[in-house]
Amino acid sequence: MLVLMVFDHISPFVSVETAAVLHVLTRCVGAFFAYMSVEGLFYTRNQEKYLVRLWLAGVGMLLGNQVLNTFVFAPEYAVHNNIFLTLALGTTILYVIQRWQKTHGLGRLLCSACIVGLIIVSPMTEGGMILVPFMLISYFGRNNIWLRNSCWIVFAILLFFMSYVDYGDWQTTLNMLAMNSDFFFISVLPFLALYNGERRSNHPFFKYFFYVFYPVHLYLIALLATLMM
Repeated sequence: MLVLMVFDHISPFVSVETAAVLHVLTRCVGAFFAYMSVEGLFYTRNQEKYLVRLWLAGVGMLLGNQVLNTFVFAPEYAVHNNIFLTLALGTTILYVIQRWQKTHGLGRLLCSACIVGLIIVSPMTEGGMILVPFMLISYFGRNNIWLRNSCWIVFAILLFFMSYVDYGDWQTTLNMLAMNSDFFFISVLPFLALYNGERRSNHPFFKYFFYVFYPVHLYLIALLATLMM
């Protein structure tokens, strides 16, 4: 999955046609990590620390993007990606839902307001309009795989019809559909079928590798593209 993630970001070094194909083939990446974030919320020993870690990664990358885009990267290769914020927001919504289920009265009202507010701002994050609903489906359908997968498929079909525009010729239509192919997140299904639901190793390497690899690979690609101008 990490290899696919890299392929998703190498557009500065490949043709437009190749970039379009890679864009389609890698739509599963965000969904995969979103799903694993939901699983992480269930398996972590401390949900609060888990959320803090995601938010710190998101804010840290936001600051890193700003500094490097201003002083290092060429404008056309500026890094605006930040999946950490999306995952942090999505898992926070799920955390508050858990609190909502355990509280009553004013506490439940405050949780409801928080959930609505977070959902409203979710489109401001990278892929938030797709990944946050995906995470909600993953959470509520966790114990019913058939229902979960069915909801994902319906969601993907809706996204397809929202993305499809007939531009008069099939080549342009397909090219534009490839660049607006969020519906292809559904390609994550075969990868999740390989997941056995067991908790991964708690070794620090596995715990923090993604937090390092994700921003570093983006920054290296942007730096290399800038130097090759």
